[in-house]
Amino acid sequence: MFGRFFGKADSIKDPVLGALKRDESGWSGTITWPHSEWPFSICVFRKTGEPTEGDRLAFRSLQAVYPSLVPMIRKTLLEMWTPVEKRDELPKLETPEALWRELILQGVWIHGDGRAELCYGFNDDERWLAGAFILGVLGRNVRAVRYEE
Repeated sequence: MFGRFFGKADSIKDPVLGALKRDESGWSGTITWPHSEWPFSICVFRKTGEPTEGDRLAFRSLQAVYPSLVPMIRKTLLEMWTPVEKRDELPKLETPEALWRELILQGVWIHGDGRAELCYGFNDDERWLAGAFILGVLGRNVRAVRYEE
């Protein structure tokens, strides 16, 4: 209510990112794209102001190159999985494709500097773990960021 009075919106309808709500980290919502069967969360980390054209460009660029990134994403996910698998004595998933079949994209986080983070989780938390794999993407570069339990 006070946000409207002072000219700050609590929620917006972005032309690219969809319906977003203001929270402590920026703007968040749920979105779909052609590369995922399921909707996933979107977060734009922006302390002040609404999402910018740069934020939209970062998302559109990620969406455009995502199919070409999938082999590197799969490889990076397997590299992140192997120590967790050994530590927790979980069933072996020895190929990137085997692990990929068990995961879904749960979120995309857009940062003000143009980089994105992708969050993948198991599609069956009861069978596997409730953890999340966080990968960083800048242009066509993919890197492991962290595994969160």
